[in-house]
Amino acid sequence: DAHPNGTVVIGVVRDGEQIEITATLAEVQKPVIVDGEPLEDADGNPVTRPGGFFGVSPTVATEPVGFFDALGDAAHNLWLAITQSVRGLWEMVINFPKVVLAAFGGDDEVLETARPISPIGLVQISGPVESALTLLALVNVFVAVLNVVPLYPLDGGHFAVALYEKIRGRAPDVRKLMPVAVVVFAFVVALGLLGIYFDLFRPLQL
Repeated sequence: DAHPNGTVVIGVVRDGEQIEITATLAEVQKPVIVDGEPLEDADGNPVTRPGGFFGVSPTVATEPVGFFDALGDAAHNLWLAITQSVRGLWEMVINFPKVVLAAFGGDDEVLETARPISPIGLVQISGPVESALTLLALVNVFVAVLNVVPLYPLDGGHFAVALYEKIRGRAPDVRKLMPVAVVVFAFVVALGLLGIYFDLFRPLQL
């Protein structure tokens, strides 16, 4: 096992050239494992010993851009967020039965592409301020995309009703729209409840 404060030599390729970097291992407390199980003392606390640790994390670099370049990047990122939100919403709809089954012990693989997330999960993955602001912007884009779906009682549904009235010259029968409104409302509520359940009992692993 690696010793704390020891050194290791790491070979990396940078710009096509292979170089060696010497790193010092950090000291951490590691559990003592006996026969594959962590060893505990008389009080039930895990027995630990000092050990070496080496970890790698990326460095985030910022690059200043001009005003017009920033507008172009913002437009591109907004379009990307919209298209991904549409795709995610579609995946959620077509995989909704599988998501429900996953909550009751079914296959969890569907949660990789169609997992609902509640505010609890958003807090778990928010990270630093800049990441939290980006996440908040993405949530707003998704809510906007969901809201323009032409189904009653969403805003898109109200617009569709107004457009129908404009074209046909008469208002549609609201009673016929109520079943659609009930289904849409139940779907949104179910997504919220499933998101809370998954975030509490199957939190995201990043």
